[in-house]
Amino acid sequence: MNYSDYDKFLNILREMLYENLKDMEITLDSDLKEDLFLDSISFYTLIVSLEQAFNFTFSKVNIDADEFKTVRSMIAYMDLLRTSNQYNELEV
Repeated sequence: MNYSDYDKFLNILREMLYENLKDMEITLDSDLKEDLFLDSISFYTLIVSLEQAFNFTFSKVNIDADEFKTVRSMIAYMDLLRTSNQYNELEV
């Protein structure tokens, strides 16, 4: 993920946070539930917003899944989706 996309991701993520947390530092190791206090509704809203902004579809989303525990794991999954989407587009 390039810096522009990372900033876009952070802006979308910040929109999901409680108002008093919007200015907090978010690192790659920030835990989505424990540090950023995303509940299931805000987590799924985040997923939908990311799908729309980055033009791909998440599969098997679950806030308790290890692949979505931290900001880093979310970005890694998004990079995987983006790579597989580019590969699929090339095959068509």
